[in-house]
Amino acid sequence: PGAGEGPKGLAVRQLKWYVSWVQTVVRQVGLYLLSALTLEGSRP
Repeated sequence: PGAGEGPKGLAVRQLKWYVSWVQTVVRQVGLYLLSALTLEGSRP
């Protein structure tokens, strides 16, 4: 079972990698937007 992973296992692995990548990007963009909004709000 281990050797013949097949296309499904590959798809699952790609999906997991994609999800973790998206989470990282969302976190980075979220922090950027949060800091940008905070700076905008603190300006006179």
